[in-house]
Amino acid sequence: MNPHSIRIHNKSGQTVINISSTATQTPPLRMSKPVRIIVAALLLCMMNLPVHGQFNYERLHHYAEFDTLDADKLFFRIDNHNFFKNYEYFGDYTEGYTMLGHDLAPSFLYYAGNRVRLQVGAHLKKYSGEQDFSEIKPIISLHSRLTPHLDMIIGTLRGTVHHSILEPILDPEKLYASPLENGLQFIYNSRQWHADTWINWEQFIRHGDNKPEKFTFGLSSTYHLLRDSAHWQISIPVQLLAAHTGGQISNFDEPMQSLANVAIGFEFSRKPVASRIDEIKWTVSGLGYKDLTKKSGLPFTTGKAFYTTLQMTTRQLQLMVGYYGATNYVAPRGSALFQSVSDYNPIIYSKHRNLATGKMLFTHQLYRDIRLGVMAEGYYDLDAGQLEYAYGVNLMLMPSWFLLKKAIN
Repeated sequence: MNPHSIRIHNKSGQTVINISSTATQTPPLRMSKPVRIIVAALLLCMMNLPVHGQFNYERLHHYAEFDTLDADKLFFRIDNHNFFKNYEYFGDYTEGYTMLGHDLAPSFLYYAGNRVRLQVGAHLKKYSGEQDFSEIKPIISLHSRLTPHLDMIIGTLRGTVHHSILEPILDPEKLYASPLENGLQFIYNSRQWHADTWINWEQFIRHGDNKPEKFTFGLSSTYHLLRDSAHWQISIPVQLLAAHTGGQISNFDEPMQSLANVAIGFEFSRKPVASRIDEIKWTVSGLGYKDLTKKSGLPFTTGKAFYTTLQMTTRQLQLMVGYYGATNYVAPRGSALFQSVSDYNPIIYSKHRNLATGKMLFTHQLYRDIRLGVMAEGYYDLDAGQLEYAYGVNLMLMPSWFLLKKAIN
């Protein structure tokens, strides 16, 4: 029987590997019974804490939100993100590594009236230990306030963690690895409904190119069924992400491929009165995977998953615990820990995955434009008895200066 394979993007989104689905899985690493009991007890203790479904990584990144009061003004802004994150991953689905580096994005922002803003600048990335910059890219963004509720962005988008997509669908590590998204985006905000839909064009092609066209289409939507009723809120989140590789005008000899992930669920949240806790939220989500072109190479073209989380949020602290169960689930832009296939070992495939997850994020405003973040994450593979964990420190500087205001004749 010929092995089946799938092309999976690596963490930078640039290269792919082939994964066989007919080979047997390697023997998993097993935790001793006492260690399992300790891990389970810790998770249960965290669940007893008064603990948003998607973890709010926006605290580690800040998009310059549109301000209609800044009409005809010119600003200079600096976004500086200094990060250290260590991934202690030893299981079958992805390898551990360490990231230590800096992002610097100086830019000018000009408001042409109170409905259009142009941002022009550059994004520079440097990893510690490398002599040169790892990445230098332009920032060109036109942000338009079409109506009081609808914004359109062309160029550099309000992307990555600001989409608020579940981790099994969109890996929050893109905040470090590929923070810039470029394309077209529409954002709708009203009291009852929020929707963010975008297309991130990752690789452009011309006639005769030997590389494929690549883009990602996404939708992140939340409809509020109940709001501000005795401080309770009930919402329905719907998320969609489709990753496309192909293009008719390219000479790329691999078949066109389109893989899609969808999630729909319920969120129940409460804002306690006279408490230091800002919000307690429980989220239940059903996830799906579908190979739209049926050319992934795997014997399955559909998959499903279940993800439930419990969160507590305060002004400085976020805590989250969760459970994830999946069958034949693949997400080309999602975290590798949630996949049914390995991103580095071509013989690893598991039909079923079961994970217990826990996250902590502490942020502190050191000064008006300076923020410190400390995080810890844990993923326990219930089938393999394998604990994966990560921790990190972030320091963000986000100052902006008013330069001038255009005189109105």
